[in-house]
Amino acid sequence: MIRLILFLLTLVGLAAGVAASGWISVSALTPTDRLDPLLSFASHRSIAHHAPGKRNDFAGDRARIAQGEAIFRHDCAACHGAPGMAPHRFARGLNPPAPDLARAETQRLSDGELFWVICNGVRATGMPAFGAEHTEEDIWELTAFIRQLARPNRLDSVVAR
Repeated sequence: MIRLILFLLTLVGLAAGVAASGWISVSALTPTDRLDPLLSFASHRSIAHHAPGKRNDFAGDRARIAQGEAIFRHDCAACHGAPGMAPHRFARGLNPPAPDLARAETQRLSDGELFWVICNGVRATGMPAFGAEHTEEDIWELTAFIRQLARPNRLDSVVAR
């Protein structure tokens, strides 16, 4: 048992030494590295653990979805883009890049997980926490709109402006 504890302490010491050395680049221009899958896994598990289990009461409510679209165009489209609209030029500097919210990986998240990400942000990804500046209702409306991004032909207001 003591050998196991010493081995684990050695690993922690080595990890701390590598981190303290400055050898690991934190530049957004650095291509992704071998730690990315581990960080992505940890992020997904954290989101799933902390997200509320609540369903979105605004799902399918066209007026609420339209409100969510307005929030999206103001606060999200610059990084994520929108149907018929590329992300803003500055978003090319995000590493990791802001995901296309219409893609299957994002749409597989539960309503609660999407809500949690929007509300709390995701550290070290460029995704800010909007919970401090938006109401819970705003964030649920935005979540309802994001669900429509995977099927833009079902929502006629989802067009490039």
